[in-house]
This record gives sequence, C-alpha cells and structure tokens, in this order.
Amino acid sequence: MSDGILTGTFGTMAYTIRQATLLDQPELQAMAKRFVEQSVYGQVLTFDPVSVGNLVVTVLQHGIIFIAEHQRRDVDPVQVPPEIVGMLALLAFPHPVAGEPYVDEVAWWVEPAHRRGIGPALLVAAEEWATRSGIGLLKMVAPAGSSVGRFYERHGYQVLETAYVKRLDDRPAGLPVRPTVPGNGEPAS
Repeated sequence: MSDGILTGTFGTMAYTIRQATLLDQPELQAMAKRFVEQSVYGQVLTFDPVSVGNLVVTVLQHGIIFIAEHQRRDVDPVQVPPEIVGMLALLAFPHPVAGEPYVDEVAWWVEPAHRRGIGPALLVAAEEWATRSGIGLLKMVAPAGSSVGRFYERHGYQVLETAYVKRLDDRPAGLPVRPTVPGNGEPAS
C-alpha cells in the first residue's frame, strides 16, 4: 500500500482500499445505519446520523478511515462510480495507561455480500498505516457472539479485555436520545 491506496482482487472481486475524505460522509453514515440495524449493537444503541457525522469528522482529524470500494467490471467506471462496500475507522492517541502511541478501532463494517477477503485487506491497511505512523499498539473490537475474535487471533492479536454494557434507563433501543446537560437533566443547546 502506498499513498493510502491498495488495489487488488480479494476473493473473487476487484476492490480498492483508500483513505476516506469528508466527501464520503453520506455513504459512511448509511453504512453505520446498516451496521446498527444488522448487528448486536442495535439491541443497545440507537443510530443518530448527526453523531455519526461528528464521529467521521473527529476520526478524520485524529486518525484515519479506510474505505473498501468495489468497481463493477461490466460498467463504464466514468458513468458508474465505485460502490463503497466496507470501512475501518481508527483513532490514534496516547494510551491512557501507558502513554505510548495507540490506535483504537472505532468502527468496522463490510457489507455482507463483500466479506470474503475485504476484512483482512482493511486490517492490513490499518496495520501498515499504524506502523508508518510510529504506532506500535492496535486495539480491535469483536462484537459479542461473532467469529471476529477468532479472526483476530489468527492474525496475531491476543484477548486483552471483554466489555459489558448495561442500559440504565428504560428507553428501548431504536429511539432517539435528547442530549442533556450532565447534572441537571436539561436539554443540551
């Protein structure tokens, strides 16, 4: 990978892995919505397009988002742009305990029809970027009940922690939250 672009055939389809820009924000928001709807996270979290838009800006400022694009071979690429079929978003900052440069996965999604080979290609892009950036620690997340943890272990990762969540309000997943000011419960402005 050079200049943030990796091209090749992963599985049986041709893909390009590239760095995202703000122009990709609408597609990233749509992908985030599908992620919440189709994953275990939808049982606890609510998709909020404004929050996802803010997250894209933050990650592009303090990390990187890799995009996997698929260009259909049976169409003119000038007339039909590539389809974004996957993404991996990473934030870089000093580790809160060790202080060393550290990368934390924020979001990773590959459309189900494109999962053969794209995940490893996105992970390789992330590892190469972190290494070039002088970062020696990369933390990835495996959703509960998925085979993603075994995928990480096959790629040299080790289990470090397991996260648990508990909803402390009675709001069912899927309903929007009105942000409040901590301490007084008043709506945030």
